[in-house]
Amino acid sequence: MADVLVPTLSGRGWLTQTREKADQILSWFFVSDQSQSELFRGNVTSLAYLVHQYGHDKSLLTSQVESALSTYFRRYLPNTLVQVQSSFLNTEIQDGPYRLSILLLGQDENGQPINLADEFDVINSTFRRVMQGVNSGI
Repeated sequence: MADVLVPTLSGRGWLTQTREKADQILSWFFVSDQSQSELFRGNVTSLAYLVHQYGHDKSLLTSQVESALSTYFRRYLPNTLVQVQSSFLNTEIQDGPYRLSILLLGQDENGQPINLADEFDVINSTFRRVMQGVNSGI
């Protein structure tokens, strides 16, 4: 399969480096809006939309986020493994706010490992960022 470039609407132009692509794709997942495109309605991968739809069910949201990110990354970086885990913020209350942890594992064009991670809390069907996922220094 030919190397897939990632287009941007910034001065950076087309992204060619695997680390840059992975970082940008994950960033878009956090900031995109489900209804931002009429042409691609229903095909925009959006964390906000997933939390809105499934935030009431920790297990369902976890599987939906993992599935959506796996599909999204497969378009540009087919050898990326996506893992999403969830845990309650208060271990004594098993029906309250929870944290989702995202881990992306892959390799760059030189065979070097790429690991990106991010976390966010889901509270009352809204999400709050916990740490920045810009692990590659971009």
